[in-house]
Amino acid sequence: MMGDSELAAMRRRIVECSQADGGELAAIYIERVETSPFAWRALLEKLADSSGLNVVIVPGLHHLASIGHPADVRNILLGFGADVLVAAQGDRVGRAATQAKPPPMS
Repeated sequence: MMGDSELAAMRRRIVECSQADGGELAAIYIERVETSPFAWRALLEKLADSSGLNVVIVPGLHHLASIGHPADVRNILLGFGADVLVAAQGDRVGRAATQAKPPPMS
């Protein structure tokens, strides 16, 4: 539900966040109202098919609300082994939305 200029600015912030994190940007998934949840499913398929360290950069946790409760959606991403970063505005390019996952309980 972003306008074209806001979407372009968010794409730039996501690219900057990826570069600041030293990562390689594989894709940007944009959920559109008329095709929802196509982008979400594509992201989960990509995470399921990939190996290694995955980082998902979101504009803000509130952007996950179109899929479900933001904390639940974040937990789904964590369950796929992805770290979740939030693209921040201003001079802070990115910040962790979650700390490292706790060790499994024995």
